[in-house]
Amino acid sequence: MDTITTPALHKLSYVSERTGLGRTTLYDLITNGHLKVVRVGRAIRVKEADLVEFINSMPDKITTTSKTPKV
Repeated sequence: MDTITTPALHKLSYVSERTGLGRTTLYDLITNGHLKVVRVGRAIRVKEADLVEFINSMPDKITTTSKTPKV
């Protein structure tokens, strides 16, 4: 029986899929310290444990520094 293992480090595209958040929002969360990342050269990766912790601790609303259109 083959087992599928989850990679220890994830690309932001995968984090986006798991969270439903866009790339710009993820960068804002990283900048504001809400999402822990590992930098390898220019690459940005997220540890599985940090991703799970982030998802479990997500509030109903997260404020980011992105400009939102005024209504």
